[in-house]
Amino acid sequence: MALDRAALVALYEATDGPQWQNAANWLSDRPLGEWYGVTTDRDGRVIALELVADINRRGELPSELGSLTSMRALALGSSLTGPIPRQLGNLANLEWLDLRGNELSGPIPPELGGLPSLELLDLGANQLSGTIPRELGNLTRLEYLHLGHNQLDGEVPCELGNLVALKGLSLANN
Repeated sequence: MALDRAALVALYEATDGPQWQNAANWLSDRPLGEWYGVTTDRDGRVIALELVADINRRGELPSELGSLTSMRALALGSSLTGPIPRQLGNLANLEWLDLRGNELSGPIPPELGGLPSLELLDLGANQLSGTIPRELGNLTRLEYLHLGHNQLDGEVPCELGNLVALKGLSLANN
C-alpha cells in the first residue's frame, strides 16, 4: 500500500493537484479508498483510478503509476500532456485504460501490448504521433480499441488481425 500511496502522491504533484476542482482527501491520512476518484480492494490496494472531469488537472503522467499493480481500471482526462509512460505496461491486471481527450503526445508505448487482461484501450483525441505499435496485436482480450483523432501515421499493423475479441475499432482522423 505504501507504493500505491506514493504513486497517487506522484500523480497529484505532477498534475498540479492543489488546483484540482475536487481533490477530496488527497494527501490526507484517510484510507486511499476515501480519496476522490480512487477505489481500493479489501486489502487497501488501488484497483481503480477514475479522474476524468476536471479542467484544472494539468501536467504529465508520472511513471510511478506503473507501480499500481492491482489496478484494473485507469481513466484520466483533462489537459494531461507529455508522453504515456511505458511503465503502464507493468499493470498486468488492467482491464480498462482510458486516456482519451487529453493532450498526450509522442508515440504509443509498445509496452501496452503486454497487458494480458486489457479489454478497452481508448487513447483517442490526443496528440499521439508515430505508428501504431504491432505489439497491440497481443491484446487478445481487447474488445474496444480507440486511437482516432490523433496524429498517428503509417500502415495499420497486420498484427491487429489477432484481436479476436474486438467489437469496436476507431482509427479515424489520423
